[in-house]
Amino acid sequence: MEKRFTLQQQLGMVLAVGFTAGTIFANFPGKPYVGEIGILSSSYRDYLLAGGWDLQKLFLTLLASRVVPALLMVVLSFTKWKLPALRLLCLWASFSLGVFWAACILTSGISGIFVFFMALFPHGLLLFWGWLTMTRVILGRNLTLSHLLPPFSFLLLGVIAETWIHPYLLRFLFRLVFP
Repeated sequence: MEKRFTLQQQLGMVLAVGFTAGTIFANFPGKPYVGEIGILSSSYRDYLLAGGWDLQKLFLTLLASRVVPALLMVVLSFTKWKLPALRLLCLWASFSLGVFWAACILTSGISGIFVFFMALFPHGLLLFWGWLTMTRVILGRNLTLSHLLPPFSFLLLGVIAETWIHPYLLRFLFRLVFP
């Protein structure tokens, strides 16, 4: 008898495989580069500690990078590519998270766990909730403006937090962990 997995179970497996693959990638072929990715790079650290960033440019960049995939998923939800696109998006997000997790621990040791969670606070919670509600709306076929407004609102709040709160928290964290 063939066992079928629910869509939730499938997405859970995709997330687990992506996170594991990202962690393995960062530990083996990507190990020489983990100190130079994203917020862990010394050039970004210096830039952040200097404090002269352009918040409007950062907001527009983050808005495009966080909202465009959500809009693309809404458009793809009307096609037969909805589920493959959602699986691919989950795979990429969890792979990136796995790479970041491993990179934080490889560069900072045990304090890397603290760095990981602080680097995703507070905007990560809002973005996660926005994507979770967006996935529910897309899979539930409730693609009306009243159903799409809450997920996009959470994504927008996440971008606002990432722009105007996160850099200051990250600067404090870098001064604490990387003296």
